Amino acid sequence: MHFTNKLNNTNGIGEFTGFAWSQTPEGITEATLQGVTRPEGDKFIGYSYDALTNGKIMQWRGEFDFIANKIKLEVKEVL
Repeated sequence: MHFTNKLNNTNGIGEFTGFAWSQTPEGITEATLQGVTRPEGDKFIGYSYDALTNGKIMQWRGEFDFIANKIKLEVKEVL
């Protein structure tokens, strides 16, 4: 993932792009990522809608804790 702040705002709201993949017994699925982030305490909260190579669209909310090197995602299928 690549995090940016192209609006150059002072309240920390930014955006990101990236690439993800997962492997299951059925095969490998890839996704392009585009979303927004906002600071919340010592973490960043991210929101994204992503298109997958298996034809699905996923929505997720994530907590990024760069100090503890942890990511927590809540993912649901949209279509």
